[in-house]
Amino acid sequence: MHPLGLSRRLTDADTDLLVRACDNRIGTASSNGEAYGYWVFVLGLIAGAVGIGLVLISDAASRERGAGVVLGAVSLVLPLVGPTI
Repeated sequence: MHPLGLSRRLTDADTDLLVRACDNRIGTASSNGEAYGYWVFVLGLIAGAVGIGLVLISDAASRERGAGVVLGAVSLVLPLVGPTI
């Protein structure tokens, strides 16, 4: 068992909002880690969309463009990390 309890499955008394939302959207996860991995994957997709949007609407050599590039770089890693959780 994981020290943080990520490998255990929720009982009816547990109230983790992220796990319940994952269960409602894609089906019952076999562990809390699977549900958290789903949300890391989703966060990566959202970061990528926001990053691309910032790059497209910002001026050249601006702070917004730099933030868009950073979000784009992070968005490449999160969808790969999510399924491994």
